[in-house]
Amino acid sequence: MKRGGLTGVFLLCALFIPWIVQAQVPPGEQTSPPATASELRIAFLRVSIWPEYDDPRVLIMLRGTFTPDSPLPATVRFTVPEDIEVIGAGMVSEQGELLLHPHQVEQEGEKNRLRFLLPRSEFFVEYYYAPFEGTVERKFT
Repeated sequence: MKRGGLTGVFLLCALFIPWIVQAQVPPGEQTSPPATASELRIAFLRVSIWPEYDDPRVLIMLRGTFTPDSPLPATVRFTVPEDIEVIGAGMVSEQGELLLHPHQVEQEGEKNRLRFLLPRSEFFVEYYYAPFEGTVERKFT
């Protein structure tokens, strides 16, 4: 891989690693004050970045688990780049299946947030993102 390619990969990692997560308990299920971002902690997070996997864009995949003491169910929010195409977001079942949940991408101030209700601690998010403009010339010999 050329040096410029590695720089691009490191740039992508720098853009996607610092996730901001916020949570709220759904209004109908509140028995105490709404959960805050400080009450919802990620115990494990795997970020996979696949450039040009099956599309000219970059496929971003998150798999994670919130800590056992996290107040669930909760509405979680992930900060995401503009102009993404969400492939799926939701929970991971006890059998390891990815179960889609209704989700929305909303603009909050200058940030975009992917929001969905999470009933259990294991979650996933997958989306396509085009971080680079223009085309890349490729030659095969």
